[in-house]
Amino acid sequence: MTTETRSFLQSVLKNEFDPIQDEIYAIVPEGKKNIAVARAWLESKGKTILFLVWKRNSGRMKYMQIKKVANREELHVDQIVVQNGMVIISIDAGEGYGKRHLMEKREIPLSELKGLKK
Repeated sequence: MTTETRSFLQSVLKNEFDPIQDEIYAIVPEGKKNIAVARAWLESKGKTILFLVWKRNSGRMKYMQIKKVANREELHVDQIVVQNGMVIISIDAGEGYGKRHLMEKREIPLSELKGLKK
């Protein structure tokens, strides 16, 4: 899922992605192959975007933007867990985020991920 996710998001980001300066990595929850959180660090544009990416029953990839930081701060995904019908994502931006430590959790119901491949 990680290579497929990276290629998919490069096509989504189109002109914003610079393959020399920028990077995309994906984290897949334990025991899952059809869902991932991907971090696109667009150093060339000075922003970081987190996406939830999933594979539909049809095999097509879909995505949802979770968080975007428009300054040079990096967002990190500490953990992604799927439990009790929810995708729970722990996000950390470290100490430099607006002079405070950002640590937050996002909970997204699986029912919002249309056509999620079971």
